[in-house]
Amino acid sequence: MDRDGHAPAGRTAEQPIRRANSVTSQSVDRAMAVFFTLAEHGPQRQVDLVELTGLERRILGRLLASLEKAGLVRRRTPSGFYDLGAALPRLGRLAEERLALPEVATEHLRELMDRTSCTVLLHMRQEDHLAPVIVLSPPGVLSVSYPIGRRIELEQGLGRAFLACLPEAEQRRLVSDTAWTAVRRVAGALRRDGFVVSRSEIVAGITAVGAPVLAGGNEPIGLVALVALEGHRPEQFGARVAATASAIAEIYRDR
Repeated sequence: MDRDGHAPAGRTAEQPIRRANSVTSQSVDRAMAVFFTLAEHGPQRQVDLVELTGLERRILGRLLASLEKAGLVRRRTPSGFYDLGAALPRLGRLAEERLALPEVATEHLRELMDRTSCTVLLHMRQEDHLAPVIVLSPPGVLSVSYPIGRRIELEQGLGRAFLACLPEAEQRRLVSDTAWTAVRRVAGALRRDGFVVSRSEIVAGITAVGAPVLAGGNEPIGLVALVALEGHRPEQFGARVAATASAIAEIYRDR
């Protein structure tokens, strides 16, 4: 708005440019202005984006190049129009999983905790790691304390159970030559038993039992884990862990 209450040319009062303030990044705010303009208005030429966002052509060009490199924006040829990029469906799917899966899983994880008196977790993928998004520890009994911020590499411990369910091409990209045999061994255990056991691999004296949560097409979206001191023989609960992962997957697919 100008001093007379009018919106600048090319923009309406309902769609002001998103500007940085003292707690945000100006570059990110500008990029988001471009991104949401394309989302709201559809494919645009660069000259049209200049008018719609109020950004200088030079600045806009750099932002479009960065967004295109990240797959968030694509440039149509030969028209030269810019549009939303191919990375967005995958990001949308991941966001949906990360928002919906913990909600679906909580009740089943609590039941698993109550029946086993062990700490139970739901892990989800973060890049080349698994990170816990839910950690439940039974009250009134001695149990393993698991920090919510502790991540494990996909090549380590129960991470291999998630890794073994990924498409082979992605496994090849993520797995080192030295870990390939271990990953294939885990894949065999999953086919045979539906769960895997990791003994003292992440923390000495702690055994973890895990089973992947598989979405449509058997794509892994999470991993149910149960952890306890080795002396408590948590491997005896392997079938329960696998059943919990399957129940969560079924509800997630049918929601």
